[in-house]
Amino acid sequence: THVHLCLHSPKANLFLHRCVNNGDDTRVNTICTYRNNSTITPFDRVHVYREVSNQTNGITKLGIYNLDKTSLYVDEYHEPPAVPTGKPTTPAAPVSREADFTVNFTITNLRCRSGLAIRNTKTFNNTRNAVIYLLDRLLRNTRIGPAFTGCKMEPFSCVNNGDDTRVNTICTYRNNSTITPFARVHVYHEVSNQTNGITKLGIYNLDKTSLYVNGYNEKHTMPSVTPSSSQSPKPAIEHFTMNFTVTDLRYTPELSVPGSRRFNSSEKTLLH
Repeated sequence: THVHLCLHSPKANLFLHRCVNNGDDTRVNTICTYRNNSTITPFDRVHVYREVSNQTNGITKLGIYNLDKTSLYVDEYHEPPAVPTGKPTTPAAPVSREADFTVNFTITNLRCRSGLAIRNTKTFNNTRNAVIYLLDRLLRNTRIGPAFTGCKMEPFSCVNNGDDTRVNTICTYRNNSTITPFARVHVYHEVSNQTNGITKLGIYNLDKTSLYVNGYNEKHTMPSVTPSSSQSPKPAIEHFTMNFTVTDLRYTPELSVPGSRRFNSSEKTLLH
């Protein structure tokens, strides 16, 4: 079983789960947050990947958990394990693997009802089908379209005291050398263009500041103000994703239920 555990800023929360290896292993997906300003070393996913690798004994051990050493991705960056050198062979055809990216946005003309936050209720299913249909059609018209295979909906979230509804999706694409690589900035811009500046998706009105593609968001331009000498620039908040598979945490359905005893226990340990 493959468990996707996602973290939201500023407080980390785990809410996305999926199964791998027939439930023997648990997939962990996180969105991590850092302050981004000129006084701090810029985020470099390659450096972070290699430092995580070093601190997990070659991507094999994280505290009490054993890791699949081929499973680590930092902001989609991944290094395949070294292959022993030998006689040259005929190059193999490119292998098509699937990779995930998240798309999140807020609908402002869909009042959040309790059934939207519970998977498989009639309200959840009907709304999910409508939103997924619109989102699938949109993404197939982007540059990732030829590789895009579909999106899955997580339970909706209530925002603004229930007046608005937050949409959380995990989308999948085929990742091989014959297809244009996934670039979250490009996909963000294309989604923005096709939703009229992040304002309209079919029958739904969108909060134009709410779009995130794999944690990427562009803050909308604010009116310029002459800076005061007493003011110092506030660091921007940025995100990066970290995904890996735990091989000695067997998946159970309870891991897919936020707030359950097993979910909370695993969340606390993994986030620590």
